[in-house]
Amino acid sequence: GISWSAGTFTFDVTADAAATGLQVLLPTEGPSGTLAGLSRGGSPVPYSVQTIKGIQYAFFPAAGATYQATYG
Repeated sequence: GISWSAGTFTFDVTADAAATGLQVLLPTEGPSGTLAGLSRGGSPVPYSVQTIKGIQYAFFPAAGATYQATYG
């Protein structure tokens, strides 16, 4: 599922057990500002930023979990 509340985007990642090398691409600009933090289960998730066709994305490994991206 996905939800948006008070500058926080919450989303689930579900990956097949046989999947390898999956990455999430998350825009670094959101409705309430720039990506300020990313967490999984309350722990920070490191990410790298890449620009594709003029849009910046946060890239991170796609482990099955619920994530929270905070914008502001």
